[in-house]
Amino acid sequence: MTLRADLITAASDKYLDDSGPWRQFVIDHIPFIQSNSRRVYPDGTVMQKYRYNVRWYMQYNIVVASLDWIFLLINDLPSEMDFYKSQWYYLPNDTYIDELYHLYITTTKS
Repeated sequence: MTLRADLITAASDKYLDDSGPWRQFVIDHIPFIQSNSRRVYPDGTVMQKYRYNVRWYMQYNIVVASLDWIFLLINDLPSEMDFYKSQWYYLPNDTYIDELYHLYITTTKS
């Protein structure tokens, strides 16, 4: 793939962090996202493999990789560099995030 194709693919991802109203909507719904998330405890071997790379870890858990920024938010991690400890993490449910996204779209289109 070319860089142009990669950028077009990335830009078409509806879950991307827009640093605007969609991000704020997610932040406002963090408790709901957490309550609809799966809790996981990656052991040392898994953390050794995926340390500092939330996208790869989410792909390993069969979750849409572009939800990585939501993973960071709901686990109160400032950046991927803070993803290195074996501890409990919330793993967002992509079906719930999809429902939340549709709620966002329907409530903001007026």
